[in-house]
Amino acid sequence: MLRDTRGAADYLGKVRGQPGVSAFRLKQLRTEGGGPRYRKVGRFVVYEEEELDRWADARLSPPRLSTTQKAEA
Repeated sequence: MLRDTRGAADYLGKVRGQPGVSAFRLKQLRTEGGGPRYRKVGRFVVYEEEELDRWADARLSPPRLSTTQKAEA
């Protein structure tokens, strides 16, 4: 399914549990790099859910047992 920028931000927040990813932040990431891959339909930006899922998964750390535990490589 294709989602526009607002829909992508909503999906990431509500479905994937990625707080703080607003439409504005996705626009910034398109300029800076580091965001999910996107496509254009004419002049409109769209995101595929598979790409949003891939990006959200890449942002997650491995499970930890405490705040003092170091992240695994």
